[in-house]
Amino acid sequence: MHGTFVENALSQWLLRQTSDHGLRRVALFGGALASEIGNVRQDNQDKAVWVRASDSNGRQFTAVVVADGMGGMREGEKCASTAIGAFVSSLISTADRFSNTINWVTSALNNANDAVFEGYQGKGGTTVVALVVREQSRPVWASAGDSRVYSFTSQKLRQLSIDDTIAGQLGKVGRVPALMM
Repeated sequence: MHGTFVENALSQWLLRQTSDHGLRRVALFGGALASEIGNVRQDNQDKAVWVRASDSNGRQFTAVVVADGMGGMREGEKCASTAIGAFVSSLISTADRFSNTINWVTSALNNANDAVFEGYQGKGGTTVVALVVREQSRPVWASAGDSRVYSFTSQKLRQLSIDDTIAGQLGKVGRVPALMM
């Protein structure tokens, strides 16, 4: 499945030259995406997309995907772009095959992982966090690495995901429900 037109086009679009600060496009959405380089790094390896699409039956879905190339590994920016391209391409091409949204999102995340692993022979990496909202289904999120998912209700911010790191796994009590918001 890797190397589809959508995957390649989206990956290349995410690698285009952008300014250090500023907005590329503003659209009317019920949310926002932003990224900041911070005070330590010289470059920003964060990539993000917000996609609205439909399956062949006209059933709509929205996906928000953020990937952050891993510092210390090879070509983090390209790994992040590859992961998002593969994730979104998988969602679009397999939407009709999965009635269960959790299985659909899990498959897309596995495809993203495979694309990065195959493309960089295990020497490059990225974190990924995604939220997928499908008509007539509950929202589903997935994360790999230390990019996080939060909910905001009643003036409270609550972390839903557990960091997929040694530090994040040590000392945890209980478990956050996997992939479900």
